[in-house]
Amino acid sequence: MGAIYLLPRGSAGRTPTLTNLDLGLAYDVRDSKRVKLTFMADVFNVLNEQKALRVDSQFLAAGVWRGAYFDPTLGFIFQDEGRGEPYDGYVDHGFGNGDGILSPNEWNRWAGSFEGRFQTVEQLYQFLRNETVSVNLGGTNRDVPAYPGFQNCPADLPADLSQCGALNSRFGKSTQLESPRTIRLGIRLTF
Repeated sequence: MGAIYLLPRGSAGRTPTLTNLDLGLAYDVRDSKRVKLTFMADVFNVLNEQKALRVDSQFLAAGVWRGAYFDPTLGFIFQDEGRGEPYDGYVDHGFGNGDGILSPNEWNRWAGSFEGRFQTVEQLYQFLRNETVSVNLGGTNRDVPAYPGFQNCPADLPADLSQCGALNSRFGKSTQLESPRTIRLGIRLTF
């Protein structure tokens, strides 16, 4: 269904300024006017800086919650437990036709509802922890957590994102580094 961005671009952090220094050296040896032998050496990323080129901007851990029902003793139980993504009934009721089937158009309307809505990760986190949807379960309307994965998360956004299973613990961390120092040696014979 495509990438969705819950926060403005750059919220996951910015990549650092990159400095790149490459060196090349060539030495020609002539045997005659027609034959030339060239020895070459190239060193890429001489400083061996391996800074981040990309950071992970996916805030939610993947996994949709499906099929809620209510047990008086246990509370809300889901047929399929997800992680950070929403309960399918929330998307179907809030952004669709409430027919019990989550369609790509409903998903896209849900995703589009985040555009420009939150300026900080903390604002988004509090929304995800507190949002509910009223759903008829067994003849009774109940407020079901829209993002059940956040129910067991700390009240405030944890510094260590792995403390909340609904969050992508790699959010804001590098996904690609600069290539390490590389040396290329070569010989070229021309005649």
